[in-house]
Amino acid sequence: MGRMNRKTRPKAELQHNLDRITELQRKLYADRRHCLLIVLQGIDGAGKDGTCWHVVGAMDPQGVSVAGFKQPTARRARPRFSMAGTSARAWTRSGGRL
Repeated sequence: MGRMNRKTRPKAELQHNLDRITELQRKLYADRRHCLLIVLQGIDGAGKDGTCWHVVGAMDPQGVSVAGFKQPTARRARPRFSMAGTSARAWTRSGGRL
C-alpha cells in the first residue's frame, strides 16, 4: 500500500499544480495587465525542454510565447548587460509577442 501511495501521490499533486497553472494563466491572459516570465537555465541535457513543455502544455497556447536564447555575443556577455531583462522588456513592449 505504501508503494502505491509513493507513485500515485506525486502524480495527483502534479495534476493539481497543472490545473492551477491553467487557471492562473487564464486569469493573467484575460486581465492583460501583467505577465509572467519564466527563465530556465541549464547545460545541455538538463531537462529544460521537458520542463518547458510539461508546464506550457497545461496552458492555452494563445497566451504563451516561448523563446530560446543562444550564447551571448561578447558585448552581451559583459556583467552589466542582462539579456533576460532586455528580452523581458522587449516582450512586454510587444504586447506579449516575440
